[in-house]
Amino acid sequence: MKELPKKVAVLGGGYIGVELAGIFCGLGSDVTVVIRKNAVLGGFDTLIREVLMDEMKAAGVKFQVDSQITKIDKDSAGLKTLHVTESGKKVKLEGFDVVLSALGRVPNTEGLGLDKAGVKVDKKGNVVADEFQNTSVEGIYALGDVCGHHELTPGKGALCFLFALLEAISLTLALLFF
Repeated sequence: MKELPKKVAVLGGGYIGVELAGIFCGLGSDVTVVIRKNAVLGGFDTLIREVLMDEMKAAGVKFQVDSQITKIDKDSAGLKTLHVTESGKKVKLEGFDVVLSALGRVPNTEGLGLDKAGVKVDKKGNVVADEFQNTSVEGIYALGDVCGHHELTPGKGALCFLFALLEAISLTLALLFF
């Protein structure tokens, strides 16, 4: 991008979509987040999701919830129109300079030769691993997005780091003063 877009549509309500929406809103763009469900960050704590959406709305981010994208058009001026179905009703969202897609992830395992190594993958290409990251081959481990569950997210990682840091500080204080 050579300049800040005036109006941005973000497709997807996962952490990447939420981060992008927050960045563009903070920079002054008019932002609409289009999501299939009624809230962002599926799988996160409900209270966190609700508070986050309230804060984002207060900052100016708009949400198009319970919506499926059926088509995207571009007019002669280069502006995009999103055609969505919202709870069964057809809706047009018009005038976007930029449409950013943050819709899901797919594992990048094709062509790695995992089958030759004996590593099992599911029909979507995710490496099959247990709760300890063990694959079907001893000594080969898989972690994160490639497994299709427990996807690595900066937010969750940062939160875990923060809790670990607070625990370390508490332990240090306890050892020093008690």
